Amino acid sequence: MARAGGGQAYVQALRVSAGETEPVESVTGRAVRTRQPVVSNDIAADGMLISPGTALAQGFRAMVGLPLVVDEEAVGVIALYAAEAGFFNEEEMHLLEELAGDVSFGLGYIERENKVHHLAYYDALTGLPNRKLYQERLVALTAGQRERPDSRMIAVVIVDVRAFHVINDNLGRHSADALLKEVAQRLRKNLRSSDTLGRIGGDQFGLILTDVTSESHIGALLEKLFGSLAEPYGDEDNPIRPAFKGGVTVFRA
Repeated sequence: MARAGGGQAYVQALRVSAGETEPVESVTGRAVRTRQPVVSNDIAADGMLISPGTALAQGFRAMVGLPLVVDEEAVGVIALYAAEAGFFNEEEMHLLEELAGDVSFGLGYIERENKVHHLAYYDALTGLPNRKLYQERLVALTAGQRERPDSRMIAVVIVDVRAFHVINDNLGRHSADALLKEVAQRLRKNLRSSDTLGRIGGDQFGLILTDVTSESHIGALLEKLFGSLAEPYGDEDNPIRPAFKGGVTVFRA
């Protein structure tokens, strides 16, 4: 929440609710729910604020809620207060609605840019880094390792779901996709925050294990990872038990 001007303690304490079950629906809540500007030009008289006494004590006499709408959904609201009743006249509202429209346009542009970036670097099914981002991180990590040679290593692990096409053909796309998502979740759950996991092929996952101290350390990590993958998938009545294969290479500066 960004705010400026007087009465900041009051504004900071506000909580926007768009629910229709509130005892008194607020200006901002109605603006979010209806996706239309809502004006209270006389706070003392129209009772559109949940706590009008507090607002009046701050010197507020009028307010407006301007929804920020992106793709027909209210993603936020601009709330403005005035010390003068009747302040938000037709001319003022025209300018404010243009302002809210410009902000909404900017938010929509940022959201679209974020989506484009996400699709370029992340796998749509699992949410993991895709092959491109995985490779970029691998290059960056190995380059960083060269700059600080020590006893630590980087291990690169590739994991494949064996005969995945058979699962896809026999159980269908939905079950196959659910299996891949579950594999991704199990791998992610057993990695540290410093490690990287990506989906680098249709049924192939790549792992970058950082700060590995020894070959036995790698072995323990792989045992943990493949142990989690070995548990059955799907429901208890019809479990799926896919096989996995993998390879590992170690980088030391």
